This record gives sequence, structure tokens and C-alpha cells, in this order.
Amino acid sequence: TTCLPKPLARTMHRWSGDRRVSSAQGLMTLWAEGPVSLLALSGCPWARASCCLLWCGLMLGIVVSGNYGFFNLLTCILSLSLLDDQQLIPLARLLPLAEPARMMWPWCLWDGLVLALIIAAWAVYTASTVSAIHRTSRICAPKAPEGWCRRIEERLRALGLAG
Repeated sequence: TTCLPKPLARTMHRWSGDRRVSSAQGLMTLWAEGPVSLLALSGCPWARASCCLLWCGLMLGIVVSGNYGFFNLLTCILSLSLLDDQQLIPLARLLPLAEPARMMWPWCLWDGLVLALIIAAWAVYTASTVSAIHRTSRICAPKAPEGWCRRIEERLRALGLAG
């Protein structure tokens, strides 16, 4: 189940109708997030590579079935840091590379765009948080014993935390 399901989520949920399939899915998820994660601390390249593949598989399964933003894809990108240079070279050959001089301005443009999106997201998040706090503070609190509220206010004033 997911809070914002994609169309494939319904099909995947129906696949897990059998108790054995559902148990196997839960077990694989717990293994990928638990003991297998210890492979990331290993000094062995193949162990770290298998940890990277398992994490990416789990995250891509979550991306396909639910709308959780970019965090799962970000986890996949971060898990690539587990790979050694010898393991990354075949991946780098798949990328279309141009001369460094011609590649500089598009990368600067992308970096600027990403930075602008991060700043915009931060501004929206900050504004919505302040708005939510303001709305919440304007709602009347449930009735409490009269002396209790007064004592709390006096203590806060004595500590300099209330005006």
C-alpha cells in the first residue's frame, strides 16, 4: 500500500494477495534494508556492488509503484558511490561524452537550474511551514484547568520565553 499510488501499484498489490508472496516481499525488503546494508561497509568490491544493486532494485520498485518524489532515485545515485572505479568505467562508457570545453556551459546551466529549484523548494517549504504554524497557533486550545495555564505562562515569562 502507498499513500499516492501509481497505476502499477494496484497490480503489484494484487500480486501480493497470496500470503506467501506478501511474506516474501516483506522479507526481501527487510533483508535489503537491514543485514544486506552491512555489505556497504565491506572492503570487498563485489560485496559493495551487490549492495548497490539490491538497494537500486528496491528503490526502483518503490519508484515504479508509488509517488515519493525524487528521494528513491536520489538513493540510487548515492548508492553508486559504493562502486569502485573499475566497476564505474563500464557505466561511464555508456554515457555520450563530448569534449570538455563544449560540455562546460551545459553543466553550468544544469547546476544553476538545480540550485534554483532547490532554493525555490526551500522557499515554498519555509512559507508553508510558517503558514501552518500560524494557522495552528490561531486555533483555540482545548479547555485546561485555569490555574494550570496561568502557572505555565508565568514560568515561561520568568524564563524569558514568553512576552
